[in-house]
Amino acid sequence: MLIAKIADETGHRYSRGAISAVENGHRGASVELIEALEIAYGLPVGSIEVNYKARSQPEAGASDDGD
Repeated sequence: MLIAKIADETGHRYSRGAISAVENGHRGASVELIEALEIAYGLPVGSIEVNYKARSQPEAGASDDGD
């Protein structure tokens, strides 16, 4: 299991939910998680590149309720 391999190789423990959210595109992967994946898969650190932009944060006081 990937989660156990990451924990064994790096000492970092990620939940199933955290990994699933990244896999399904619900959240981006942190630099730490990307490095842990590289180590778990035996890749050179820095070999996984990402080119997505962080989502913009709503302005303070903004509301999504349409009012």
